[in-house]
Amino acid sequence: METVKLISHFATWLSKVTGVPVSEETFCDDLINGVALCKLMTMIQGSGVSTYHDLPSPKGAPLDTFKSRENVRQFLDAC
Repeated sequence: METVKLISHFATWLSKVTGVPVSEETFCDDLINGVALCKLMTMIQGSGVSTYHDLPSPKGAPLDTFKSRENVRQFLDAC
């Protein structure tokens, strides 16, 4: 039960801070493309992340696998 509360809290916080929709129900799917994570890192001065692959224009269109992996790699490198 504690894990569910943490996921809900983090999803809400991450959405508010980055402006990227992240929900409790689709938490893993929302993070797998790395967009919200990279956007968060761009807000941290000195993180080394200044650009990333954003979601395509049509709402709901997925980011391709290569770009998603690059985003996640950038996030992990910054960590």
